[in-house]
Amino acid sequence: MSNFISVKLDNPSRTYLPGSNVTGKVYVFLAKPKKVRNITLFAAGRAKTTFDYQSVLPCGFEKTFFEYFFVLWKPTNGENEVIPAGKYYFEFSFKIPSDCLPNFEGQFGNIQYSIKAKMDIPLQLNLKSEQHFNIESILPSTIINKIVKQHFTDQFSASEVINVEVSFYFDF
Repeated sequence: MSNFISVKLDNPSRTYLPGSNVTGKVYVFLAKPKKVRNITLFAAGRAKTTFDYQSVLPCGFEKTFFEYFFVLWKPTNGENEVIPAGKYYFEFSFKIPSDCLPNFEGQFGNIQYSIKAKMDIPLQLNLKSEQHFNIESILPSTIINKIVKQHFTDQFSASEVINVEVSFYFDF
């Protein structure tokens, strides 16, 4: 069996709400002892747009909702350290900001969330793993794109300014 690194989320659906915690483990398997610089985890949420202005000039924008960087393991001696052959795991946890938007894929843009783990190995190819996860909207999907119609009529006449405050309450 060859060496590998893998990201596994504790939530099997890989679906979260804004403001919730993401927890999981990074699994590492080494067939032979390996000299390693560090093992890191990078989590990010981004919105990207891209389009061609007048079919000539590429345009785009990127908004970062969050970026987290964790060092899951580093040598105790401050340099490279040999990790013995075997199976290892490293736990992680981070909070999704409350202003994150739900995942989206469209013709001119997307919103994506991902976690990347990396084992930095000197003079060799690094071991890498990436796991995407989803953010759902806090609003129930039944009210998104729902047309709300209210009809009312009232007549009045006044010689003074009248302040009117109208509040609508919906029970879904």
